[in-house]
Amino acid sequence: KILHIGDEGTCLETLKREIGDTSQIEQILVPDGGVAMPAFHDSHIHPCAGGLQVIQCNLRSCRTLDQALSTISNYAAEMRARLCLDIDQGAEAKPTPWVVGGGWQPEWFEHATPTSALLDSVCADFPAYLRDTNGHEGWTNTAGLTAAGIDKTTPDPPAGC
Repeated sequence: KILHIGDEGTCLETLKREIGDTSQIEQILVPDGGVAMPAFHDSHIHPCAGGLQVIQCNLRSCRTLDQALSTISNYAAEMRARLCLDIDQGAEAKPTPWVVGGGWQPEWFEHATPTSALLDSVCADFPAYLRDTNGHEGWTNTAGLTAAGIDKTTPDPPAGC
């Protein structure tokens, strides 16, 4: 709770008025020519993304690249098994599903850059798109690039976005 903004004297007056006994106050911060910032924090949560993450290919518990690759491989194998089961039961053909999820760490990769070839090594038969742990970078495989219509002739997007 912000009680007052001002110099030390008027802060003490406000505190005395609001709380009475000011003997327990240890310090009032008055920066010399600086700024004191109140402790408002944005928790910055994404509840929808967090909920989806638990049902997608979730790499957040992985501590190494090998663990992540194993998790991706297992997730793709489960998808493959479900898809085969649907086909065996006479289900209508559906578009190829994507492996989506995330939670990878940039430091797992040389130059912090994952490659499509590495993802292809564990998930080549489904298009895949995995976000990094912060959700600002993406990692896709060759099937994902193909499904998105991206190849060597695709021009770079403006400003890289």
